[in-house]
Amino acid sequence: MIVEIIVNRGFEPVKKNPWIGVSLDTLITLGGKDDDLIVFHFQWWRLITPVFFHVGVIHLAINMVAQIILGIQLEKAIGFWRVSIIYFVSAIAGNLFSAMFLPQELEVGASTAIYGLSSYYLVDLIVHWPIIMGPWRYFAALMVGDVVGLVIGLFPGVDNFAHIGGTIGGLLISMVMIPNRRISAKGRITRCRSITRILGYILLIVWFVLCFCCLYVGMMRDVVWNCHWCEYVNCLPVFHWCG
Repeated sequence: MIVEIIVNRGFEPVKKNPWIGVSLDTLITLGGKDDDLIVFHFQWWRLITPVFFHVGVIHLAINMVAQIILGIQLEKAIGFWRVSIIYFVSAIAGNLFSAMFLPQELEVGASTAIYGLSSYYLVDLIVHWPIIMGPWRYFAALMVGDVVGLVIGLFPGVDNFAHIGGTIGGLLISMVMIPNRRISAKGRITRCRSITRILGYILLIVWFVLCFCCLYVGMMRDVVWNCHWCEYVNCLPVFHWCG
């Protein structure tokens, strides 16, 4: 955020940026998601750099609170390196998904990675279901959180496809990263973890290959970029929100 302010030479007027932040041009210059630069100028690094920038101070504060709530607890449970891998793979997945379906919109922020971190809890629950107390209650709480997140993504200015992509990427990389931290006397959970990891590797590779093909292969890119119903996944068509 400090770099953004220095490059922008201060904050933009609140009328231009209600999040109390910098201009869109500054965000693009620093590394925001820009499809033309990613696809036609091969600036693939823009699939990861958006996670380090935010639209404004309010945006940064919201993401910081979410990261602290999810990240600290998760780091204690599975370790720094696993959390880091889940975080950055989810960020790339979210930005890639956004680039596929919202080619004209700038995207920055750590929301992609945060949704990926939250996905780990669902994978952990499913794998260790037999030994978790009140699994259905836990499952319901996770589903409510996901639904609320998707609903928030329907409001203007929020990139729902980035959130969805981060969630999918988070689920798949969490399947790979699930640790051996609980032991079953019958070995069922151990076998379940092994199967989950193998399936996670396969699905993660297939998913990323398909996404990159949709972004870089002309015919496939034209299909996803000309998707007419996609705007309704990202913005609720009421009150002229979708413009």
